[in-house]
Parts: sequence; C-alpha cells; structure tokens
Amino acid sequence: MAVGCARTASDAGRWVSLARASDPGGRYRCDSSGFKEAGFVERHNVAIEHRFAEGHFDRLPGLAADLVRRQVNVIVALGVAASVAAKAATTTIPVAFYMGEAPVSLGLVPSLNRPGGNLTGVATLSSAVMANVLHS
Repeated sequence: MAVGCARTASDAGRWVSLARASDPGGRYRCDSSGFKEAGFVERHNVAIEHRFAEGHFDRLPGLAADLVRRQVNVIVALGVAASVAAKAATTTIPVAFYMGEAPVSLGLVPSLNRPGGNLTGVATLSSAVMANVLHS
C-alpha cells in the first residue's frame, strides 16, 4: 500500500496505498481521524488514493513506478511484496511499510533501530523471531 501526505495543511498532498491483495472489505483503508487532528481534510487539502494488485504480485513494480511518476508525497506499503516494489521504485519518496516479516533480513533496511534511507515502518514479528533479531 502506498500513501502520499501533504507537507502543510495548505499544501495539497496525495496519500496513496499499495497492497498485494484486493480490498473488498475496506480493511486497508485509512482511518482519517488522525489526519483531521493534524489539519488535513480529505478532498480538501489531502487526497488518499489506494492501489491494489488484486493478488497479482507481478503488478506491484508497475504500480509503485506509477506512484513515483505521479510524485506522491509518501508511499505506505502493506506486506513484503509491496514494500520490496516500493523500495525498488524510489530512493527519494518516503516509504512506510507494515509487514509480518523481518525487514532487515529482507534487505529493506540495514537495522531496526536505524533504518536509514527513505524506508521506515512496522514489522509484527513473533517473540521467537524478535529474540533472534535483537540478539544479533
């Protein structure tokens, strides 16, 4: 999933989501209450756009490249495949990821405490995996 954000409330921004699956139930949609608290109102000074590969992983690189061409402000990538595609597509647009894998072992970031580059995010790791990550 990829999302673009406005820099200020007066700077029109685009949030775009990029995900590997379809979203029939709307579970990947953003909760816009936090945006309102920060001064962003959807369709007024921020646009939230979603891109789904409908389960076709081979579409993700093209979707990510299109987001880069459209100059979104932020890419939010849900899952490993979307994160890898977003990383390959840009080194300048910030990418926030959410996944259930270890981003360091996947080569997305050099370390969890200092991700560096334009990627950062959340990885939901099991306690056994997390113990190994923290130990190394």
